[in-house]
Amino acid sequence: MIKLNLISKLLIVIHQFVPLCSQKHSPGFFAHSYWKNIREWDFLGDLNEKMMNITSVTGKRKRDVDSQNSTKQQQQPLPDTFDSYRQYCALWAPLCLEEARAQLLSEAISDIPYWRSKPEKTPIKVFVQPLKKDIDGSSESMGVQVKNVLVDDYKDRSFIANDIVLLVKKESYVWDATKGNLDQTNASASGGIWGLLGHIEYTRRSIQGVTIQVSRKLWSTIGSQEMTLLKIGSNVTALREFTALCRMDSIPLLDYILGSKMSHYSPVKVKKKPHKDATDVDGNVGDNSMDVASNESEQLAKKKILSQMGGSAALGKGFAVHASQKYNLSQLGAIAASAQEYGGGGFTLIKG
Repeated sequence: MIKLNLISKLLIVIHQFVPLCSQKHSPGFFAHSYWKNIREWDFLGDLNEKMMNITSVTGKRKRDVDSQNSTKQQQQPLPDTFDSYRQYCALWAPLCLEEARAQLLSEAISDIPYWRSKPEKTPIKVFVQPLKKDIDGSSESMGVQVKNVLVDDYKDRSFIANDIVLLVKKESYVWDATKGNLDQTNASASGGIWGLLGHIEYTRRSIQGVTIQVSRKLWSTIGSQEMTLLKIGSNVTALREFTALCRMDSIPLLDYILGSKMSHYSPVKVKKKPHKDATDVDGNVGDNSMDVASNESEQLAKKKILSQMGGSAALGKGFAVHASQKYNLSQLGAIAASAQEYGGGGFTLIKG
């Protein structure tokens, strides 16, 4: 049942990104799509689940964890080549968002001790009101502003654009989630969501007056004038990656990223010969089922790669001999691909 639910959720997310990746949009549109998914994220629910998995190693919770791990292991890998940009984006966008959420969750878990010990990081009770211009709006998101801090003794804090904050009706929800003790049955009235996740629109040096973009739908369900605010973190890198992914159709290297132009640069495969005196897994002496490439066939494969680059006439005899002795087949294949595409619109990745 857990596996079916996860697959259904993944299919829904992919379906949401198919139209996103099949149309021309401005960079601002992609940023909005990223934040929309963050705003609708049940952060406290996931934090609660994560802490339950960390603190519980026996009984029912452990079986749930084992089932989830099994489901993750059964996920099929992405293909090496893609039919279109639309397919590429639709498959990668959900994974990009999943990685962003996992990173934010991991950073939050690391900060839990500081939520109590550092005054500038502790949850703080505030008076919040929707912006007048957004009250009767129809857009998916809306702005809410912190008008006052409802505690006398507090440490002020600053915010920068794209910081992510959490708004909850009760501070106890935060501490219950950090222990994995949230009672899921009590969240049914709000659709199972415990708090509002929002992002800061403009940099501000004080908590009073800070504006937060939240989900209009969730605000109408669980929003309140008196709420507790907690800064979760910021993940601008994930936003850049997501925007770059969605705009990938505008770059000249698209065919190479999709893999449609790279098939003829695949490394030369070596036919492997078994050792006659090898021992198999059952202890029988004979032909080795695990084929091992002979030095002779490897040299022939290297010679073929070098000839594709023009051989000694183009490379020079010295370099051809050096390359054959110094590099393995995979390395030589990478050199050949970059050399053949030099000046032709391709690109070379050098990784030290």
